[in-house]
Amino acid sequence: MSGYPDTTPSPPIRARCGSRDVGSHTALGGCGRMVIGDTGEDIMRACIGVLMSALLLVAAVTVSGCKSTGTGSGESRTGDVKATFTWEQTGPSQGTLHATVIDPGGNTDIYDGKFYQVTRDSRIETLGGLWDPWYPTWGGWAFWGPTPSESFVQHYTGHVLANLSDAQGQRMRCQFQLLRAGEGMKGGGQGQCQLPSGKTITTEFPPT
Repeated sequence: MSGYPDTTPSPPIRARCGSRDVGSHTALGGCGRMVIGDTGEDIMRACIGVLMSALLLVAAVTVSGCKSTGTGSGESRTGDVKATFTWEQTGPSQGTLHATVIDPGGNTDIYDGKFYQVTRDSRIETLGGLWDPWYPTWGGWAFWGPTPSESFVQHYTGHVLANLSDAQGQRMRCQFQLLRAGEGMKGGGQGQCQLPSGKTITTEFPPT
């Protein structure tokens, strides 16, 4: 037995985001190991310090470590309209989507807005942004017309949907079939977006 604190490192406390290891904290073996010369107050103080550090690590991972982001691309059937996308998951079933669209003349338009992941538990009242506002040139997509359909949630479960706006108020809507719905957008997806003109571009989002 020694009169000095035991500073042998114990296994690190690790924080993970899915399959990613995003941080660790190594607690000193002295927390909870009684040695000669230590008082109860000393041990309590050491343990509290270790626990607070571990909790701060977990909190930091919760706030930022698991915020998913990714990119995608798309083009029209004739290849004369191209688009690039960036997305960020900000909640369990929603996030933001940014699209840059280049028309046949080389002009660039930027669209932004919120996306919604539809699940079997989704409710129309929480998806109102998909119709607000409705663009009159849109058409041709089953169960997604100017007003919500009773079969909308059932049909689009496992999809991500969005109603995006540019600086002039023009709208572009998107629907993506998720490859791995349990992972959200980071699991990848494929689909299409409909431009203000009514023209459609095919889109692809690789897994991240």
